[in-house]
Amino acid sequence: MSNLNKINTKQICLLQVLPHLNSGGMVSGAVEISNFLKNKGGKSIIVSSGGYREQELLKNDASIIHLPVETKNPFLIYLNKNRLKKIILKYNVNIVHARSRAPAWSAYLAAKETNTSFITTFHGTYGTENLVKKKYNSVMLKGDYTIAISKFIKKHIEEEYKKSNNIFVIARGINEKVFSPKSVTTARIISAAKKIKTDEFKKTILMPGRLTSWKGHEIAIRALSLIEDNNIKLVILGDLQKRFKYKSNLEKLTLELGLNDKVLF
Repeated sequence: MSNLNKINTKQICLLQVLPHLNSGGMVSGAVEISNFLKNKGGKSIIVSSGGYREQELLKNDASIIHLPVETKNPFLIYLNKNRLKKIILKYNVNIVHARSRAPAWSAYLAAKETNTSFITTFHGTYGTENLVKKKYNSVMLKGDYTIAISKFIKKHIEEEYKKSNNIFVIARGINEKVFSPKSVTTARIISAAKKIKTDEFKKTILMPGRLTSWKGHEIAIRALSLIEDNNIKLVILGDLQKRFKYKSNLEKLTLELGLNDKVLF
C-alpha cells in the first residue's frame, strides 16, 4: 500500500466506506471529513447504502455511490470488493477509509488488490466474546493506520487485540456552528420546553444519543429510581434505528420502577 505521508490535501482523493448515512458519530465524522476535504481542494467519495444526511454532502459536491456495503454476507462482500476496486481505479482514489466492520472487509480487499492506502476508524468496543468475533473485528486493524476515537478505545484495542503500533487517538468533537446557543431561536427553545414539560420539574437530565444498549439508557433509568429528589426528569433523545424491542424494554422498565411520568422518550 502507498505511503500516506507523501500526500498533501489537494492531492487527496478519499473514498470513505460506511454502512449508511443516517444518524450517529460514525456518519457525522464521515460528513465532516468529506466537507473539510472538499473545502481544501481535495476529492471526496462516499460509498454507503444511503441515508438522510446525503444532502449535507451534496451541498459540497461530494460523490455519493450506493452499494449494499452494510451486508455481512460473504458472497456480497466479495461482490462489493470488486465494485470498490472499479471505483478506486475510476476515480484514482489514493486513500480508502473504512468506518465499520462489514464494509471494511470489502474495502480492505479492494485497497489491497489496488495497492491503495487503507485506514480505519474504531468507533466503539466491538464484541470479543469468541475467536470468530475477534477475527471478524480484526479487519479494523489491517490498515496502514487505525484511528481510535478516544484513549479508552485505544486501550481497548491494545488489551483485546494485543496491538499498539499505528494506532492514533483522534478525539471526537462537535460542530461549533451547529451546536451554538446563537443558532437556536427563542421560539425553538419554547417549543422544546413544552414538549419536555420542563416547567413541571426543577431539573431535567438530557441523554442524547442513538437508542442502543451500550449507550447506558437502562443504567440511567435505574439510577434515576435511586435518587430521592422527586423533581427530576430524564429525557432520552435519539434515533430509534428500528430498535423497537429495545425501546419497549426501556418503557417496561420505567413502568416497573414507577418512573413513567419522569422518563420521556
